[in-house]
Amino acid sequence: MRTLFAALAALTMIAPAEAQTPNCLAQWSRLQEVVQMFDLADTLPPGIVRQSANGGCHIDGLTLPAGPNLNITVDSLEWQGQDMQRFVTDGLPPRSLIVQVTGVGFVPDIGDPVFTYLQGIQSRGRQIDLMLDLEWNEPARQLSLNALRINVPESDYLLLQATVENVDFSTKAAMQSSMGSFGLVQFGAEIRSKHMFQNFVLLPIGLALLQGADDPKARVAELQDIAYDHIDAAPSEILPGSAKAALKDLVSDMPDPAGILRFEQTADPGIGPARFLPLALQRGAFESLDDIWTLLEGIRINIIYERL
Repeated sequence: MRTLFAALAALTMIAPAEAQTPNCLAQWSRLQEVVQMFDLADTLPPGIVRQSANGGCHIDGLTLPAGPNLNITVDSLEWQGQDMQRFVTDGLPPRSLIVQVTGVGFVPDIGDPVFTYLQGIQSRGRQIDLMLDLEWNEPARQLSLNALRINVPESDYLLLQATVENVDFSTKAAMQSSMGSFGLVQFGAEIRSKHMFQNFVLLPIGLALLQGADDPKARVAELQDIAYDHIDAAPSEILPGSAKAALKDLVSDMPDPAGILRFEQTADPGIGPARFLPLALQRGAFESLDDIWTLLEGIRINIIYERL
């Protein structure tokens, strides 16, 4: 997705001026400056950014290079924010932002136009939709991820929510200062996977964990036993019995799970730099897992797993 946002920034600068509104052009002009700081791609296919009916900005029909032999196609992207002018003028984040991306596809390109054409058609059955909803409450210095939702085929999805305290976006100096004091106090995830895990996660994880195994199935059983032991060892104050049971059910279904996983975590104090300062001071050299559990005091995790 970083490639996607980098591409859209550059697209705005080369699209026909009459097709763009001043507001949308100004937003993408500023974004292009940010993108260039990360030394991302600066030569991208042309596109048109326009203002949408609800006052946001909209772009249709993108094909973006994601690698030597891979393109990302996007049917449409729309974004709308509150107080976007502070982003345009001062480079500060907007107070709220909603982004919707529809029809994201991954199309191999090996230089054969027929193959690319057919792959483009085939990829439409595997397209992904994304929605991001962020809000910053200045008086409370609280950043809320109201939703990050990723929809994949066969009704599978990933939904994330979070609350971060001690976040100050009022000035650039305040932003830098809050980088050392922020804390994640609430995090939630809901994942429905009938085939999403197998299609997107199984291969990289499987190759990492099973590399060199003469009997992969037996190795999976060994790893499951190790996971059960670590789950049992977790303090009940952090991971209660019901969460342990749900996590064990999930592990037992690996590497071919099918279910809905709900994860809820609260932390007091929040998870941030201050909490992990002891780890940094010791250069990560904890003597046992007990030291890790001590570091995580005040965190409570609830997990529910329902098989499909």
